[in-house]
Amino acid sequence: MKYSLPSRELIADSAETMLAAHCFDGVICIPNCDKIVPGMLMGVMRANIPAIFVSGGPMEAGKTPGGKSVDLIDVFIGAAAKKDGKLTAQELLDLERFACPTCGSCSGMFTANSMNCLCEALAWRCP
Repeated sequence: MKYSLPSRELIADSAETMLAAHCFDGVICIPNCDKIVPGMLMGVMRANIPAIFVSGGPMEAGKTPGGKSVDLIDVFIGAAAKKDGKLTAQELLDLERFACPTCGSCSGMFTANSMNCLCEALAWRCP
């Protein structure tokens, strides 16, 4: 998280570059995660083309072999437990594998959820 704003700028620059390089007339963006949504919004606005934004959705929570549901929050708690010596590196790795079992963005959808709501509320149109 030390490079939050620069990473957003990189995403915006990448989106703008690809849209301009391929001379797209419009684009459908499927963003997610905290920096991806604003970065793609910025890139599309810079390219000044029509765009549709559709949230990619969060990753599903996983289950341990014992049947307990685990997600990203459990991994955060596990990382703190490892730091305190209550969890081994292997146990944390196993927790990460169970908690993030599928493709998709993080299962937390913290700021990303807010950004997707904002994106929907904007319903902006390019001239």
